[in-house]
Amino acid sequence: MLTREKQEILKKRLVEERTHLEQQVGELEAPPDFDDAPGSEDDVDENVAALNQEAEARVLKEKLGNIEGALLKIEKGTYGVCEMCGGEIDERVLVVVPDARRCQSCNQKMHQHQE
Repeated sequence: MLTREKQEILKKRLVEERTHLEQQVGELEAPPDFDDAPGSEDDVDENVAALNQEAEARVLKEKLGNIEGALLKIEKGTYGVCEMCGGEIDERVLVVVPDARRCQSCNQKMHQHQE
């Protein structure tokens, strides 16, 4: 079980990461500006860049959701509990991935099931 001190350290990391990701998402949601003369090739480049930014923003928003969930769990007192089996998520996993939602065993089962 995580100590209160370790939980506070991880909470601080989660809050810092949330702030960083929110900034990145904000930047990605701004339309790309190529600042050049219009042309069909430029339009294609701008559309591709916009689609890439949207895709990257979606990934970051998903990560943000996981971080928000982890912070909520800290507040509820359920942080570090596997969402699948209810077992404890190893502290070493949480140090590496503070927004981890599953224990190693359940994570492996999920990946095997997806293959």
